[in-house]
Amino acid sequence: PSPLGGLRGTGRRAALGPQGLSPHWPPGSASEWAFMNTDVFAGTKIDPSALVQKLDPDTRSVASIRRGENVWSAYSVPRIRTGATHAHAKEKLKLRRERWLQKIEAIKLAEQKRKAERRRRATVVVGDLQPLKDALPELLELEAGGRRPVRVSRRPRPAELSRMSAAQRLQLL
Repeated sequence: PSPLGGLRGTGRRAALGPQGLSPHWPPGSASEWAFMNTDVFAGTKIDPSALVQKLDPDTRSVASIRRGENVWSAYSVPRIRTGATHAHAKEKLKLRRERWLQKIEAIKLAEQKRKAERRRRATVVVGDLQPLKDALPELLELEAGGRRPVRVSRRPRPAELSRMSAAQRLQLL
């Protein structure tokens, strides 16, 4: 037994007061408590139809896609256990190995993308044109859109003007 014995509880009770409550609790006056106890959502109107959610069994959540779960795994028929626990263990190991291989494949693909982007960025003069290339339409799409006939300019170009004589230039201009 401790030499302090029963003194531990008496000091605490004395600090809390006769009913075991601190004299500083509740903070503030009664009017502040009345304000704090008012319902914050008193004026809020929520349509009950907005609270109803419909779950679509065909859609998969992001978490299940990351885990690699099958869409129909929730609907699978439970197997009858007739001493075939070894087969289940093999199946679990097979699924685990498949998930592991998928994860490795995803990491390799991400690494290849990162290397390709780094290679494109290393081209100092041009930079990374892949985002621009993705944003622009394909050349075949532009050609299929139809070509506009090239309009023949009636005014001679500056290169042609330089070849003309002074009299011809004055006549045109």
